[in-house]
Amino acid sequence: MFKRSNILSLLLAFILILSNTMVFSQESIQEVQPDLMGATLAIPIRDASSWALNELVDSDRYGLYEAEDLYKTNLRDLLGDELKEILLKNFKEKLENTNLEKIEKPNFLAEVKSSKTRGDFLREIYNIIVLYEKEENLGKDPIMYLNHIGIAVGNGKGLFLDKNITVEEAILFTKRAVDYIYSENDLDSKGLIWKVENKGNTVYLVGSIHYGKPDLYPFSKNLLNKFYDSQALYVEVDISNSEELMKVMLDKISKIEEELEISSKYQDGTTLNSVLDEKLYSKIKIIMNKHEILKEDFQNYKIQGIEQKLNEIIFQAAYSDLSDDNEVDFDKALEEAMEELSENELMNLLIEGPKLGVDFYFLDKAKTSNKIVGELESIESQLDLLFNSGIFGEMDDISEDEYIERLKETLENFDEEGNIIVKDIPEDDQALDEDFDAEMEKMLAEQLELIEKMFEAIKEGNSQKLAKLFKESDGAELLGGQLIGERDKNMAKIIGDLLQGSQNKIYFIVVGAAHLAVEGTIIDNLTNMGYKVEVIK
Repeated sequence: MFKRSNILSLLLAFILILSNTMVFSQESIQEVQPDLMGATLAIPIRDASSWALNELVDSDRYGLYEAEDLYKTNLRDLLGDELKEILLKNFKEKLENTNLEKIEKPNFLAEVKSSKTRGDFLREIYNIIVLYEKEENLGKDPIMYLNHIGIAVGNGKGLFLDKNITVEEAILFTKRAVDYIYSENDLDSKGLIWKVENKGNTVYLVGSIHYGKPDLYPFSKNLLNKFYDSQALYVEVDISNSEELMKVMLDKISKIEEELEISSKYQDGTTLNSVLDEKLYSKIKIIMNKHEILKEDFQNYKIQGIEQKLNEIIFQAAYSDLSDDNEVDFDKALEEAMEELSENELMNLLIEGPKLGVDFYFLDKAKTSNKIVGELESIESQLDLLFNSGIFGEMDDISEDEYIERLKETLENFDEEGNIIVKDIPEDDQALDEDFDAEMEKMLAEQLELIEKMFEAIKEGNSQKLAKLFKESDGAELLGGQLIGERDKNMAKIIGDLLQGSQNKIYFIVVGAAHLAVEGTIIDNLTNMGYKVEVIK
């Protein structure tokens, strides 16, 4: 009854919708002073030193450890062998994934003992760095060299090299080593940055695509310094409060379900038997009686409403595995489809990507540094946009005759006594499944390639490249309509209000790159308002 291809396509659609919805959040447009203890970070930080929080946000995004490894660890505990090996292994792999030429037999290597001191861990870091460092840059003393380039930092009283190293210290030393190698070799992400000034106020506009991966990090000092210099971070919506986000989403979904229920029924006294011929209505009545649905509960349904009700009956039967011969095993099919999608690189990116996105990154950094966070929109407005944008299909253009034909097709799944017919899957459907799999694999590969190219554009700081990719993508038509348009006018107006303020503030604003790189969006709106917008290289 349910082919694997049908389940896989439904599951894919669900994941795509969920992953995009989950980057939205709460509250109206206002500035709020964040409370770190109440903030939900994308990374689980436990028992960290307050001074280390900002760098810990970075190290998580770099992919130096799995978040769950950190969560079960007190960061001030002494570093164990397992986590030490994870940090060093991931550090090596991050450097190996660059285009840097690796020195196979370096001339300078530090002697490392088997101790767990700060000094020996630093020497292990040094022995990885020298594989990629120019010989003339290296000093005679490894520790002094690491101190000189900002990796081995003390507290003003010394480097405490003989002291046993903590988890927190090891993470920070490794993170700083990544920063150095990437900065020294111009590998860090430049980001998409625009600057607007007015009346002593400065706005930095930064483009995001709401997804991310460790390869996107670290960002350049040029970009980060602009963030550190700012007094407030503004995003489309604050996605860091997951509890509030889920509450708003569930409320919205509940209202939509109510609206769909109302819209599926006649409100003027019209009844189903008055719009259907006697044969169709009679079969529907038999099915409803068979499944214990009272006449008063289905009599006022519109044709599309009763079709949906019939599909719910079919789906419930499949899900509950009600067939006597056990031909329908929806749970197993769903499990197989989920397992197949979980092995796909794009699906992993869509599921894990939002917490590694530029939005969440700067939200985490803002909340760990107690920076003011403001919103340009609200979660309610974005959810309204999502559900009203045509993403879920537009049914108003379907005629009554077309609805009746669809209803007849659905009724073919029931026999004359109202029982669900478990159909044998034709042999030809196996070929259809294979065709679907091939088409699905092609589509996923194309979408992954597109997102990877967008990442490259952000890493290069190439707004023109991103705009071109965006215009050529399947989403260009959709994004050129409701998802941009009026929203950009409203966001530009709020940014204009910030620029007109008397506080002489620096604002760091992160929005979807499409709102900046494509014509007719925030940049053009600000220009039309009389502001000079310049690209920052």
